[in-house]
Amino acid sequence: QEFIPHSIEYRAVVVGDEIIIYQCNVGPGSFKANQRFGARYAKSNNDTDIKFIQNEVNKISSLVPLNIYCVDFMKHSGTGQLYFNELNVDPGWTNLRKQAGIDLPSLILDYFETEFAG
Repeated sequence: QEFIPHSIEYRAVVVGDEIIIYQCNVGPGSFKANQRFGARYAKSNNDTDIKFIQNEVNKISSLVPLNIYCVDFMKHSGTGQLYFNELNVDPGWTNLRKQAGIDLPSLILDYFETEFAG
């Protein structure tokens, strides 16, 4: 597998019909988008990347029988091209609210309350 040089990863979290996209800025001296290695979450304001990711996630959603999951993409540092990285059934949210202002646990709870209200 070829290494893809990158400093930004995107995570698209799917909760029902909603797609929440945020970026993770890779920590200094690391290629890992992991907080243990200094990565930081932020809301993305790159409309071109967001549109591409939304389109790809919509394609994936038509193939994946899940209601809550996330899809990760890497942005090549040199070319700017986005690459699909992986799909996770555990979106993870440690520090997401504090760093990016996204309250994922509440969104998931709201989804369940709406979906299963009787």
